[in-house]
Amino acid sequence: MPALGVLLGFVLGLAAGGRLDNLLDVRVRLWPMLLIAAAARFGLDSALAAGGVPSEVRMWLVLVTYVLLTATLLANRTLPE
Repeated sequence: MPALGVLLGFVLGLAAGGRLDNLLDVRVRLWPMLLIAAAARFGLDSALAAGGVPSEVRMWLVLVTYVLLTATLLANRTLPE
């Protein structure tokens, strides 16, 4: 499901007159943390679907991924829109 949101964002950006090469000019802060959080989120979704995550740690794993994503968002809040 998150991949659908990324795809929709690209399509809407292109429809609004944006260009993919403009992404090369954006300097994202803490990008490794963003990649780690995104990979953890995708992995966690797969593990949850397979039933491979104990219920005692499920909430904490989801919380950690969202904290990482929020920290990255806050670090990049001053980037141009």
